[in-house]
Amino acid sequence: MLTGIVSSRGFLKRLDDVGSLPVWSIDGSHLPDDVLALLDHRLLDLAGSYGDPNAGEPVQYDELRIDD
Repeated sequence: MLTGIVSSRGFLKRLDDVGSLPVWSIDGSHLPDDVLALLDHRLLDLAGSYGDPNAGEPVQYDELRIDD
């Protein structure tokens, strides 16, 4: 059972500032069944860091956490 979804995104000068980004969250009990049916647990295997960490600034930060 899905318990919640949490998302945070934005541009940062340093990754240390990630706590300053707005956080969007929704309780899993408020999601309709058709949304829950779209969630494939194989998507969770895609977690990781992508891109060149030395590419410059600002850093674009995206986090999507699915709690189950």
